[in-house]
Amino acid sequence: MHHTPSAPAPQPSTAHRQGLRALERDLESALLGWRARLCGAETPSPLSRLAPLLAPVRAVGVQALPNEDLAVFEGERLLFDEVYFHHVVARYADPRERLLHALLYAAHEVIHHIHHLNGKPTVLQVRAVSEGLLMEFDLEADHHAALVVAELTGEDLLALKRRQVECLSSFPVTAAHAPGARRRKAGRYVSLCAEVRARELGLLEGGGFLVASWEAGRALLVERAALMGVLCVGTLGEEDRVLLEGAMDEAPEGVFAARRAAVEEVFARAWGMPRGA
Repeated sequence: MHHTPSAPAPQPSTAHRQGLRALERDLESALLGWRARLCGAETPSPLSRLAPLLAPVRAVGVQALPNEDLAVFEGERLLFDEVYFHHVVARYADPRERLLHALLYAAHEVIHHIHHLNGKPTVLQVRAVSEGLLMEFDLEADHHAALVVAELTGEDLLALKRRQVECLSSFPVTAAHAPGARRRKAGRYVSLCAEVRARELGLLEGGGFLVASWEAGRALLVERAALMGVLCVGTLGEEDRVLLEGAMDEAPEGVFAARRAAVEEVFARAWGMPRGA
C-alpha cells in the first residue's frame, strides 16, 4: 500500500484530463488482459487466488474513492483511487512510461487483496503489531506486480524494479510519520535498491525478492522466494545506520538521487556489493 502523493491542482488542464482518460483506457485494456490470462491459466500460480475476484471484472475505472481506499471491486468494475494517476500524468509525458508506472501501482494494490490488506482498518491493525511485516507485504506486492507487468508488456524485470525505486520518491517520510513508519518506509526503499543492485550483479538465484534489515551494528539481506535464504550479512557503522534510517526522508528530487548513491556505498561497505557505474 502507498501513501498518496500530493494531489494536483483542483482544476487540471484539458490536456491533463485527456491524458488521464487515455491512461485509464490503456490501464483497462492491460488489466483485462491480465484477468484473461490469470483466469484462463491451467497451472496454479501465487496469484491464482485473485482469479475469483478478477473473473467478474469487465471494466476498470479511475475516480475518487471514499474511506482512503486505493483499489476496490464493485461487481463488474475494478476501481482505483485517482490521486496517484493524476501524479503519473503530471510527471511523465510519454504514454508508455505513464502506463508502466500506472500498471505497477495498480497491480500492487490488487495483489494486496490476497493479503487481505485492501482496507484501511486492517492495515492499521497490522501496523500496530508489526511495521516490519507490513513492509514485507509491500515488498511482496512490489515483486509480483513487477512480474505481472513484465509478462503483460514485455518490459525487462530489472527495468521495472528500477521504476519501483523511482516511484517511492513520490511517497517520502514526512513529519506526520511515526518512527516505526519511517523505519518501514526506509526498509522498503533500501530493500528495493539492494535488489536492483543484486540483480545487476547477478546475485539472485531463487527468483524471489530481497528484504533488508539492520540492528545493533549488523545488516542482513534475505532473499524471499519459495524457500528463504540469507544473501548477505555484514557489519554496519553508526553513520551508515543513520543514512539507511533516513533514506526515505522528505527531500528535493535531486537529493534523493544523491542519497541513493550514498546508500549504494553502504551496500559496498556492509555487503561487498560494489556501486554501479
